[in-house]
Amino acid sequence: MSLGSFLAQPDTNAFLPIIFQAPDPVAMMQITDNPTSRPTASLSLSPIMRPTKLPTSRPTIRPTKLLTEAPTTRPTPFPTPKPSLKPLTQAPVTTNPTNAPTGHCQLSESSRSEQIREIINSVSLKDDLVDPTSPQSLALDWITNKDSLRICPGNKTRLIQRYVAAVFYFSTGGGSWKQCNAPKDFDDPVSVERANAECQIEMNTFPDQTSGSQAWLTASSECEWGGLACLPETSSCSFCLGELSFENNGLIGTIPSELKEWVELRRLALQQGGLRGTIPTELSSLSNLLVFDLDYNELSGTLSAELLESWKDLKELDLNNNSLSGTISSRIGRLTDLRFLQLDSNDFTGTLPSQLGDLKMLIFMSVVDLNLNGIMPPQVCTNRGEPNDSNNGNLAVLIADCTTPDPKHDSAAKVFCECCSDCGIQKDSTTISQFAPFWIAQRNQPH
Repeated sequence: MSLGSFLAQPDTNAFLPIIFQAPDPVAMMQITDNPTSRPTASLSLSPIMRPTKLPTSRPTIRPTKLLTEAPTTRPTPFPTPKPSLKPLTQAPVTTNPTNAPTGHCQLSESSRSEQIREIINSVSLKDDLVDPTSPQSLALDWITNKDSLRICPGNKTRLIQRYVAAVFYFSTGGGSWKQCNAPKDFDDPVSVERANAECQIEMNTFPDQTSGSQAWLTASSECEWGGLACLPETSSCSFCLGELSFENNGLIGTIPSELKEWVELRRLALQQGGLRGTIPTELSSLSNLLVFDLDYNELSGTLSAELLESWKDLKELDLNNNSLSGTISSRIGRLTDLRFLQLDSNDFTGTLPSQLGDLKMLIFMSVVDLNLNGIMPPQVCTNRGEPNDSNNGNLAVLIADCTTPDPKHDSAAKVFCECCSDCGIQKDSTTISQFAPFWIAQRNQPH
């Protein structure tokens, strides 16, 4: 059989692609040189058909599907949507961490703490805040982490007011007061209820105030803590403290300068305690103050002229039985609305300033048991009279040591007074209480 006849016959065992496959040149040469039927058939069918069929069909079809379809369709959808969608919509992850810890503040705990500290840095000294045992540091920790009311940094005025109250609590021995101590466990309702029951102090000095008898540092408004009272709410003053009063409640320690922040305060009265240190000059910011009463404590230092200049509306200045020293500043004459002045039993030296005569509204004045000398200024004697006496002055009670005008007869430093209503320390309160109803009625009038 010739090569042309062989190729023209159909072969049912061969695939169509194999027929058109280019023949091997070496095989063609062998077939041409030996044009016999037997060698040509055996050499052409076996090497061409079988080896070509198996390697061509299987490697071409199966590897093409696996390599082309799988890497193209499956890997493409999965890597693309997940890295693209999730980082765009969920990467910030702000919802859960922000709302869960703080709620209405819309801040994370760390951001809230940082903002509170930044605000408090403008109120207290940095050295006090970094000392973990200081009243300021304890107050900062309380209002940041323990105060159940959880004031937000955005409410700056209220935050500062509540912080200052905590500073006062820790500065004056809070926890060992006779009444109104903070509960031992802020999260225990029984402990809070017990602390509230042990607080019976409620302010009623001014009839327009809001007050209560809750324990200190509880979740209630600071206006309701025993010893505190707030002014009526106005457009410019919401929850503004108007009074801080404690009498014989076991206060010790010092008066914190942070009280300067309570600029609406009308009455500051901390009588019969164990307060030490000086009267902070920073309290000159309390320009609305009507009553300043710190008698029967252990205060030292001077009565600052800066304070006297700032308290222009002051009606009562009561500092007897302390250890205040220095001279009585002539600036005391700036307190032209003063009704009650008591400086007994201190270490003041020098003479009484004539400017005391400028206090035309003064009803009661006592300057006994001091290291003063000289005479009672005639300007003061001119004001002697009865309250609302149009013919004379208002000074109904004037008490001094009343020594002779000649210092040789009395070596002790005392003030000679020939116009005084009483001389020496009063053993009872009869003289004072005689005009107390009149004075109390006046000071209780809303300012």
